[in-house]
Amino acid sequence: MCTLTAFPIAFGYYYAWSHAIVAFESWWATRFIGFALTFLVFPPLTWYFLDESPFTLKTITCVFLALCIIGVQSYMK
Repeated sequence: MCTLTAFPIAFGYYYAWSHAIVAFESWWATRFIGFALTFLVFPPLTWYFLDESPFTLKTITCVFLALCIIGVQSYMK
């Protein structure tokens, strides 16, 4: 399954990354948004698959900071 899906996923990632760079007009903004999005996805997945609570002070603070990063990179020029 990994072999069959590796090429389409890699192509989609490259395609999305190139469009994000054009949209945000910066490599750094795209990199920060990508980092923040991974942290927004990780807590719910660990909650679902590993049964770890995302409702700790540290995790909630990090999610808030990730949202701040996305807001700053998206709305400030």
